[in-house]
Amino acid sequence: MGEVKTLALLGTTDCSLCESALDLLMSMPELRGVRLQVIDVTRIDDGVERYGARVPVLRYSKHELDAPLTRERVSAWYRRIAQSV
Repeated sequence: MGEVKTLALLGTTDCSLCESALDLLMSMPELRGVRLQVIDVTRIDDGVERYGARVPVLRYSKHELDAPLTRERVSAWYRRIAQSV
């Protein structure tokens, strides 16, 4: 059985774009079976400096996708990653 992929959604609390991105990701059938981890960038070292102006950011390993997160962009990005891993 293959390893479960974990995608991280980096954002901040009270961020409407981050909440919309989470709703989008949860509604995408192509991500079924993928673990989603929500990370508040204010709680990680240099998170605000690194991600603050870019949130929401979707991350898998070293691969990152900056906002805007749309169904089309996320799907294309995820397909590329799935093929390369």
